[in-house]
Amino acid sequence: GESGTGKELAAQAIHYNSPRSDKPFVAVNCSALTPTLLESELFGHEKGAFTDARTSRAGRFELADTGTLFLDEVGEMAPDLQVKLLRVLQERRFERVGGGQSRKVDVRLITATNRNLKQEVAKGRFREDLFYRLNVVHLHLPPLREKLDDLPILADHFLKLYSEESGLPTRVLARETLRLLFDYGWPGNVRELGNVIERGVVLSSGPEIRPEDLPEEIRRPGRPPAIAAESGNLKACPAPAEPTAWLLKARRLLPEGLSLEAALSALEEGLLRAALAAGGGVQSRAAEALGLKKNSFKYKWDKYADREPDPLALALAEEAPAGLALTPALEALEETLLKEALELAGGVQSRAADFLGIKKNLMKYKLDKYNLNPKA
Repeated sequence: GESGTGKELAAQAIHYNSPRSDKPFVAVNCSALTPTLLESELFGHEKGAFTDARTSRAGRFELADTGTLFLDEVGEMAPDLQVKLLRVLQERRFERVGGGQSRKVDVRLITATNRNLKQEVAKGRFREDLFYRLNVVHLHLPPLREKLDDLPILADHFLKLYSEESGLPTRVLARETLRLLFDYGWPGNVRELGNVIERGVVLSSGPEIRPEDLPEEIRRPGRPPAIAAESGNLKACPAPAEPTAWLLKARRLLPEGLSLEAALSALEEGLLRAALAAGGGVQSRAAEALGLKKNSFKYKWDKYADREPDPLALALAEEAPAGLALTPALEALEETLLKEALELAGGVQSRAADFLGIKKNLMKYKLDKYNLNPKA
């Protein structure tokens, strides 16, 4: 998974919910050390093995014996060290640096990477035999932008944590603040969310974290300015088309029973592909046309770049007028689908959430976002 998705926390959860829970959990970041230092860190060394090795030292394999060893960013490991790691996995024995005694070890090994190791194998940067030796059980941790249902729960956890650490009453998120958090791309994932909440707790002057307490990149999502500079003069720019007339046509294209996430994903994909095509494949042009920052466009486009185009997405894009900004379009469709679900559910939020395939807490947030009253 990407950086900040909680890979080490997942490894700890595996360890502490296993029969080895009362044994050591030892973590090593493979990208933080040079190959020589990493070898000594993993396997230990004997006195005199190298300059400044004044005493013998046990390595992380020894320290994790009978427990769990977590190797973070294993894709950064040097090729010669990959060979030594493979040998330990196959024989369950190793020698300290500068030593000749073979030592037996029993560890559960969990590794993590933010790289695609299959691609690294194809490029000759990661050993194929080691990859298959490590890849016994594969777990993928999705980025935060793909599991926004979890955002309110995670935010609540961080609010309680950092409020308590700061000796303050537990802060809450203002409605507009929560909307901005949902609209952000979260390149740093859960780690970035934690940092943002900590900042908000520290800077807030009252019980609520307001939009002004957030970092600028979240507070001001990149939209084309109302005016643009050209040849030193200010020239008016046309406002993006409003998502009104096309909405009924787009709604008729959606099959019955399609989840809210699938519907919004199809529209997003269609508009991204159409903007890229209109911009000659240049992402910066496509981003500007859709009212997005370049990095936000990239995060969104990465979800679809390697897929075959979805026919529904292409059909929705055909109905969209030129100049339609992405966020207003998605919000217009989302509000429409929320209203329909509430009507079908007789105003019962839990039933409407089931119709849309979302969790109840997310349904409540979305109703607040659009000021929709379930009983109306």
